[in-house]
Amino acid sequence: EAGGISCVVLVNNLNPEKATIEGLFNLFSMCGVISRIKILYHKRDSAMIMFETPDHAENSRLTLSGVPLWGNHILVSNSKHNTIQANPSDIDEGEGEEKLFGEFATSPNHRYRGAATRNVPSIEPTRLLHVSNIPSQCSQDDIKDLLDATWPVHKIKFIPPPPRDTP
Repeated sequence: EAGGISCVVLVNNLNPEKATIEGLFNLFSMCGVISRIKILYHKRDSAMIMFETPDHAENSRLTLSGVPLWGNHILVSNSKHNTIQANPSDIDEGEGEEKLFGEFATSPNHRYRGAATRNVPSIEPTRLLHVSNIPSQCSQDDIKDLLDATWPVHKIKFIPPPPRDTP
């Protein structure tokens, strides 16, 4: 803990039907390197996320508090806790139950590693998604069907590739 700010943030107002530790990792890892994530056992609309540094935790609070996620506007605040511990009930998921605790310190899926962790940008989420390298045989309906499974698609626009210089 540095300057009174914890490495842990508390995330409230999650959609308990859709929130997963993997989904939270994907979103919050844009704000910094994540060590652990825990969805609270008795309060499934809340989670704790532990970053490697207090700066990364603060970046997530400033960047993500109030953004829409899974149908709700999430609230991200500083936690009074300095670390996250797993309880046996968090680790032992039953048949068909979601995992409530994740250790991500050694995950190969981090966006920032090594020297890049010093300069993590504040990238605010947007409703616009740019996708490249789509095979030419894919139609707008193919792309819409693929993405609609995760989030509603309002509009798709294909941008033609730039003309190639011919010698």
